[in-house]
Amino acid sequence: MTLRKQYEIMCLQFQLGGNGIAKKKVSRASKANGDGTKAEDAPPRALDELKQQVASYRSVFEAGSEGYIIHDDGIILGVNPQFEELTGYKDPELVGESFLILVAEESRALVVERMRARPGSPFEVVGLKKDDTRIHLEVIGKDHVHEGRNVRLVSVRDITQRKQAEEALRESEERYRDYYEQAADAYLSIDPDSGLVIECNQTTVEMLGWPRGDIIGHKIFEFYTPESFDRVQAALRTLQAQGVLHDIELQLQRKNGDTIDVALDATAVRDESGRVVRSRSVWRDVTRRKRAEEALHDAAAWLTLAAAAGGVGTFDWNIETNNARCSDQYFRLFGVDPSSDVSFEEFLQQVHEDDAERVQEAVNNTLERDAPYALEYRVRWADGSIHWISDRARVLKDNDGRPVRFHGAITDITG
Repeated sequence: MTLRKQYEIMCLQFQLGGNGIAKKKVSRASKANGDGTKAEDAPPRALDELKQQVASYRSVFEAGSEGYIIHDDGIILGVNPQFEELTGYKDPELVGESFLILVAEESRALVVERMRARPGSPFEVVGLKKDDTRIHLEVIGKDHVHEGRNVRLVSVRDITQRKQAEEALRESEERYRDYYEQAADAYLSIDPDSGLVIECNQTTVEMLGWPRGDIIGHKIFEFYTPESFDRVQAALRTLQAQGVLHDIELQLQRKNGDTIDVALDATAVRDESGRVVRSRSVWRDVTRRKRAEEALHDAAAWLTLAAAAGGVGTFDWNIETNNARCSDQYFRLFGVDPSSDVSFEEFLQQVHEDDAERVQEAVNNTLERDAPYALEYRVRWADGSIHWISDRARVLKDNDGRPVRFHGAITDITG
C-alpha cells in the first residue's frame, strides 16, 4: 500500500473518530449482501459514502488556514498544502523524515519533551524553513489511533509577526524604561488621596538619598521640608481640581539633611468616572538656579548701593520696545521725577540743545557700527541749571547681529 493510500485511510479514520469504524461500515455493507462477498464487493452506496467522508476530511485538512502534520512517533506521514507553503517543503520531501528537521536546535529538547507528554495544550517553538529561515511557530497536537498504533495530528501556526511585534514592544519598553530611570529630572507618581508615593525613577532615589523601598509606599510629605507643607497641600488640592500643576517651587529634605530646591510639574491621571487616581509628577532640581538668583540679587543690591554711594546712575534701554529701566540716581542726575517714563526721545529732550545732535550721532554709530560709546555732554534741568554728564555704554545684539539692548552708566562731572 502506498503512503498516499495510507494517508487517505488515516484521514478517513480521523474523521470517523478512531480505529475500526470504517471497517465496520464496510462489514455491514458486505453482510447486507448475504452471500459472503468481500468488502470490495459492497454496494456502491456504502463505498460512495466512504469516499465522500474521505473527501470531506481531506478538504478540511488541505483547505484550512493552518499548517498540519501527521506523524508517527516523530516520523512524518504527511503534510497539508498550507504547511508546504509555510516551510517551502513539498509533501514527498517530508514523508518518512523526522519531525526535528523542521525545528531549530534550541527548540528540539522542548519538542521531544512535548512529544512524550500528553498533547492538547499549545506551545511555541522556533522552526526552520527549507532555506533555513527561522520562523516562530505555535504548535498543538492531538492523538489518534490508526491500525493499533498511536499517531498524532499537529496543527502549526506561524506567529513570527506577532513575536517580532512583541520583541519590538519589549525593546521599546526597555528603552523608555531606561530613559525614565536615568532622566535628568525625578519622575514619580503620587496617590492624591493618601499622598503615598506609588512609583519613582532612579533619579528620585539619587536626589533624595533614600533607597527606593524607603520612598515607594511612604507619604510624599516626608520628603519635603516643613516650610513646604502648606504649599504641597495646596498643590494637591489644585491638582484634584484642575488636573495640572506647573513650576511650583518647593524644597526637599535629603536623607543626609541637605535641602534641594525643586520646581514641581504634575498631571492628573483619571479613571473612567473622571476621578483622579494618581499623578504623574516631575521634580526638576533648581537648586543652582535659586542659589544663582540669590547671589545675583545680592550682587545687584550691592552694586545699586555702590552706584548710589558713588553718584553713578545706570540705565538699560530696550531698543525693540524703546523703553529704559533706570536707577534712582539716573533720574537725580537728570533732575527728573523717578516715576517718569524714559524713552530715547525723552532722554534727548533732557540733553542740552547744543549737544543733542552730537549725542544722537554717537548712539547711531554705536548701534550701527559697534563704535565705542564714551561721551560727555550737558543736560538742562527743569530749573534751568546746566550740568555736565559723563556717559559710558555698550550695545548687546541677538544671534542675528541685531542690536537689542543699550546699557551703561552716567556720572555728574560738573565739578
